[in-house]
Amino acid sequence: MRQYTNIRGGEELAILVLGWTPAGQELLYRRLAGKGIPWLPYEVVVRWASEMKSLGTTMVFNREDWGLGGVDIRETRPTAL
Repeated sequence: MRQYTNIRGGEELAILVLGWTPAGQELLYRRLAGKGIPWLPYEVVVRWASEMKSLGTTMVFNREDWGLGGVDIRETRPTAL
């Protein structure tokens, strides 16, 4: 099961844990905008959820080659000092 989560901390985390309030939403959006952090509007989330439901699958945002996926990293084993 995929989960889509983006937690930055501070008041944002408190809003997620304690629940939604109009004042909390306004605070969250002001702080995000002030830091230049984008967010997904409710309408986009609903549209994506509807698409996933109608297709019977989830959306894949990161493929196998995201991040360090395309980099060959040599495995090492720690040795005793």
